[in-house]
Amino acid sequence: MKIDRTKLKKSSSEVPPDCKALIEKLKSWDHDELVEELSKIKIWNCGKCELYHWIDALDAFDYILEISCEKTRENQWCLPCDEPGREKQKQLLLCVLQFTALLIEHSFSRHFYNSMEHLTVLLSSSDMNVVLAVLNLLYVFSKRSNFITRLNADKRQTLLMRLLYLAESWGGKENGFGLAECCQNLPINLYPASASTLHFEYYAESGEEKTFKKTSNAIIAIHIDNVDQIPGKTPSQIMEELVEKFAVPEDKQSRSKWRVVQKNLDIGDLVLIKHDNSPTLQWKLGKVTETFPGKDGKVRVVKVKTQTSELARPITKLCPLPINT
Repeated sequence: MKIDRTKLKKSSSEVPPDCKALIEKLKSWDHDELVEELSKIKIWNCGKCELYHWIDALDAFDYILEISCEKTRENQWCLPCDEPGREKQKQLLLCVLQFTALLIEHSFSRHFYNSMEHLTVLLSSSDMNVVLAVLNLLYVFSKRSNFITRLNADKRQTLLMRLLYLAESWGGKENGFGLAECCQNLPINLYPASASTLHFEYYAESGEEKTFKKTSNAIIAIHIDNVDQIPGKTPSQIMEELVEKFAVPEDKQSRSKWRVVQKNLDIGDLVLIKHDNSPTLQWKLGKVTETFPGKDGKVRVVKVKTQTSELARPITKLCPLPINT
């Protein structure tokens, strides 16, 4: 959101002449001129000054972020910047994110920045260039700064949850690829088959299980292979159609749940046994000795042998280790 000037104290510092000149240009350029001029700025050649002096430019940037991620309807997954025919808007957005990262890197008083809510929403973009640009800006904020830790508790929690969802949705090393590989334009045959498979499960509430085909324990499953081969649709458009088609309740739509299919645990697999009250380095090591697949073939509970005992655990309480035994 735009910066509340009523809460600002006038800065006593002088604005470097080169910064002042650039600020005035930014205020006068229209969107087409912004794209043309900002795309030329690859390194910072101006002086370093307080972010206070850039608030007019930051407010203009905030508007661009807002129109790029504003949601106007219920169950909307597709952001405006990801819609077909919005290439100019996306280019403008990327230029603004790139320039803002340079600006934050070379300025003081970062607490003036007030567009974190828009950045959080943009992390759900289906365009990897947008996601990477936002991550780069967040990285700049995290360097030599406590900006993120000083955010409002709700804003900080929402941002951290979004980052956690993003980190969890790539399948991990056990599936043969990670975030870095997904950011490269590699041939599809270099990715595991599960990378293009959408599988989502949730427990039906009372009445819901009568509407859809269910598996054991009233689990509703949505499964689509080869998502990458669906013509003319972005991932977010596919998600919107699925949410509407299957009437997925809003509280079940958390993006942390939509993941590629995970490999079933098998006998002999090494795992760490999670313990909520212990540090990660103190979690016990165990080996899977027995699996209990459901009627749908998915293993959700296994028996694990440790140095001192053998116990049954749900897979949500285990961390598979990428080690072949």
